Amino acid sequence: MDSIDRLVKSAEERITREKEELEQIEQEIEFSDNPEDKKNSEFRLNSINNHIQELTEEIKNRTKTAKKIALDVAQYSDVKSKISTKIQKQVKSKPQLRETLSTSHKAAEKFVKELERQTRLEASAKKLLDKATTKFQEFLAKKTAAKKKVSKRKPAKKTAAKKKVSKRKPAKKTAAKKKSRR
Repeated sequence: MDSIDRLVKSAEERITREKEELEQIEQEIEFSDNPEDKKNSEFRLNSINNHIQELTEEIKNRTKTAKKIALDVAQYSDVKSKISTKIQKQVKSKPQLRETLSTSHKAAEKFVKELERQTRLEASAKKLLDKATTKFQEFLAKKTAAKKKVSKRKPAKKTAAKKKVSKRKPAKKTAAKKKSRR
């Protein structure tokens, strides 16, 4: 509504300026002796008259639009007030509705807070998981590099200690035979 009013006022101001210019051109036509000057002035007069007519049509259209908007706003206000009175009557007649409305509103607020908290927790957990994943990948890269170095070495020869271990095994069997004889 405000913007339409501003547009209408600016159009009215342009009309007043155009009318002033129209009067000046009419005076020029009266006092001009040269037919070519009269012709140019008459052409300008016609174009200004057309422009004034366009501006008046614009003003009419915008005032019609403003009236329609005003009617729509009035209808909206009526419907809104009717609905709000119905709601108020129902809330007064049914106190359970009022209680459920307030409890559901509180529950919704709690849910929103909990949702925000869980979202923040999820984001922080994701960051920690990303960090752990990168560290794990670095560790694996180091481990595979170390394995490659070890595999390039020559295999170690069997030592005498390993040979002794293999000789002891049969001795254990003989000890088991002695126990079974008893």
